[in-house]
Amino acid sequence: MERDATTMEADYLEGIARLDDPTSVRLIITRDGIEVVEMVPGSRSIKIPAGSIDEISVADLDFEQRNTNSRWWRSALEPLRVSPASSNRANEERNYMLEVRYRAGDEVRNAVFRYSHRDGRTIALRLDQLLGKPVANDKHAEDHRTRG
Repeated sequence: MERDATTMEADYLEGIARLDDPTSVRLIITRDGIEVVEMVPGSRSIKIPAGSIDEISVADLDFEQRNTNSRWWRSALEPLRVSPASSNRANEERNYMLEVRYRAGDEVRNAVFRYSHRDGRTIALRLDQLLGKPVANDKHAEDHRTRG
């Protein structure tokens, strides 16, 4: 594995022709692109070359739930609050959606993954560093499949 590679586990949801059903995968992100490896032993590996990637976005799946469950003033004061509850929240893993829009021959596809991490921006920054592609950070998840 390349020294500058980032590896993460995710749930594949859709968008890769050779993967039929949602499954657990390992993503290996290098300067050459993204390799998607099924977690099942003896499984398939699919490579998305960096040159074929048009757009990458990371969406916070928990954003809307957190903000609709609390009053506006509570979320406005949250950054000022210092308590064990707020420090625990900073260490909690949150759910994110990673969408990779890429070209496969004449077709444009959207590979969609869900993953958990304490800070989704870390993955977005690493993708930007390795692939040289700016990563769109959506505040909340929308149905990305409706985009072209």
